[in-house]
Amino acid sequence: MSLKSSYSFLLLLIRLLAIQWLIMFKSVTSEFRLTIIHNNDFHANYLPMKANNNAECFENWDKNKDCVGGVARTVGKVKEIRQKFINNNENVLFLNAGDHFQGTSWYTLLKSKVVADFVHLMKHDVMTLGNHEFDDGPEELQKFVNLMNGTLPIVCCNVDFDKSLELHKIIQKSIVMKVNNVDVAIIGYLTPHTEFVSSPGKLVKFRDEIQAIQEEIQTLKAKHPHLNIFIGLGHSGYDRDIEIAEKVPDLDVIVGGHSHSYLYSGKNFPSIEKPEGPYPTIFEHAIKTSSYENNGTTLIVQAFAYGKYIGILNLTFNDAGQIVKYTGEPILMSHNIPGDVETETILRKFNDQLSIKYNETFGMATEAFIQNTCRSKECSLGNLITDSFVNHFSNLQKKEKVRQIRQSNNGACKLMALINGGNIRTSIDKGPITYRKLISVLPFTNNLGLLTVTGSELWDILKKSANQHDRGGFLQVSGVRVTFGTTSSKTVIKKSKLINVEAFCDGKWTPISKENTFQVVITNFLANGGDNYTINIKNWQDYQLVDRDILSEYIRKQQKITPILDNRIQFIVDNQNNSSQTLNYNLFLTFVIAILFFIKSSHI
Repeated sequence: MSLKSSYSFLLLLIRLLAIQWLIMFKSVTSEFRLTIIHNNDFHANYLPMKANNNAECFENWDKNKDCVGGVARTVGKVKEIRQKFINNNENVLFLNAGDHFQGTSWYTLLKSKVVADFVHLMKHDVMTLGNHEFDDGPEELQKFVNLMNGTLPIVCCNVDFDKSLELHKIIQKSIVMKVNNVDVAIIGYLTPHTEFVSSPGKLVKFRDEIQAIQEEIQTLKAKHPHLNIFIGLGHSGYDRDIEIAEKVPDLDVIVGGHSHSYLYSGKNFPSIEKPEGPYPTIFEHAIKTSSYENNGTTLIVQAFAYGKYIGILNLTFNDAGQIVKYTGEPILMSHNIPGDVETETILRKFNDQLSIKYNETFGMATEAFIQNTCRSKECSLGNLITDSFVNHFSNLQKKEKVRQIRQSNNGACKLMALINGGNIRTSIDKGPITYRKLISVLPFTNNLGLLTVTGSELWDILKKSANQHDRGGFLQVSGVRVTFGTTSSKTVIKKSKLINVEAFCDGKWTPISKENTFQVVITNFLANGGDNYTINIKNWQDYQLVDRDILSEYIRKQQKITPILDNRIQFIVDNQNNSSQTLNYNLFLTFVIAILFFIKSSHI
């Protein structure tokens, strides 16, 4: 072969190799893989909890196989996953969807200091705000932010802080992170209902999430022309996240919180939680206009609450920023998952300090009082709490420290008590009861007072409760019987209507008259419009009695308490769908019999 031919052959070989290299390079770079670890609504549940009722494990949690979750397991598992991905040169982000504050004795007694200590150990890449981050006003949130000392980006696009607040400069609307040289935008948002369910004060304003997210996406696109991956990190609840996915198609993923939704696609549930929807929940877009086209997918995830699970979502994006492949599931922080040693040491140190002060036993639960259903139906723990309120104020009436109202037609009616299910945070396990356990059950330190209402006003309050079925505003009751109507559902009953209200007057249950007047024990949270209730505050007298102190006093007197359900809250389920299915089945069966009869007759 001549030198010229050899040179030509070498050039051809180089070109072929170059083309092959470009093809290989394109195949490698055309896909971007990202794994999202996520949790939400930790609510200061640093101790493990009982798997069957979510009550805290105050001792021997390392030996009790029923104890799952806890901050040490969360930190340990996230470290393990991160290390695995680092070893394989893969991309991972750990996102938190808010509500680190409030929910157990840890926050009630130690506030933002203990939250910051454990959040430091979790090492989230990004966090958004939850409504409970405002429970002690923006001042306590500011303390938490100061303690984090710039190590944790906090994003929320629809909360506007007054310029007089330092938070105005610190809380960002979004953040664009470089992940293996790929830009990933993370946009935070929070339910505007925070104004009613927490204590943000007058210097914090909330906007509609959808409008704020859309505006922030346009701002980011203008600043980053090549940006095409957008993650929503929100605390507005599962139902609202689905609405946001529909209205904001640019979002590829929504990592949610607030509704404590357990999402799962498997057949065998790892614990007691029943799925509200699949993991991930998929929203397919098919939008085409003269100026915009989107045929992509938005994935919605959430991982229940209380540190019981973490979510793992594995994603593959193409060059256009569209998701082309995904897998994932929530992982139960089961007893066999080892806890992080450093975190476990800090946890035990704090726990020992709290136990010395607050672990006096003053009562015994013969069985567990379950909190899990207090937002959706009558629960034994709600009955215990509201009964304790009625008992205390009835005793005050007997001592003539509270005036008893007598009706002209119904005589004397029994006192009533109401408490929102979202105020009840953890279960009381079978066995000894300590004040620390009660702090975790009622951590908000609400004052009790007496509200005077007409029957019409009481009806409106309980009607609002029906509208908040399966949410924190659903009311537990004492001294009143309530009947709701609802429709059956394969998953959760979410919409109800008020049908009947009865009061106990002159020794018998009677439907309330809307003109009569009643006395109802409620917390200052409800009296001040919490959970969006409309209460005439002028008719509420604050007796400055702390809710859990009254509960504690009641249990001390009883010594032994037993869970009771007595149908004070009832649901009449409309089975029209089931009746329709039964009718269709009967018609089908009749049709089949007729066909068989016809065939048989034709052979005779």
